[in-house]
Amino acid sequence: MLIDEQKLKQLIEDQPLAFEEMMYLMRIGKKVRRLVWDSGAYVFLRKERSITAFQPYFENGAGKRFDPNIDDILAEDWMLFVE
Repeated sequence: MLIDEQKLKQLIEDQPLAFEEMMYLMRIGKKVRRLVWDSGAYVFLRKERSITAFQPYFENGAGKRFDPNIDDILAEDWMLFVE
C-alpha cells in the first residue's frame, strides 16, 4: 500500500481517530492504541503466510491476538502508538 504522506499527517494531527482511520494507519505499518488501554498496549498488523494476508495482533508483552469487539469498532479514541 502506498503511503499518502498528506493523509498520514492529517490523521496524526486529528487524533484521536475512529476505527477506519486506525485501520489505514495499521495497513501502512503503524502501531495504534486506544486511550482506555494501559500505556504499553498497542495493535499492529502482522503478515502471515502469504504476502496479502494480515492478522491483527494485540501486543501487551504476551503477544495475544486482538479480536476487536463492538466497543473497539465504534470507538473514536484510537491514537498512533509512540514508543
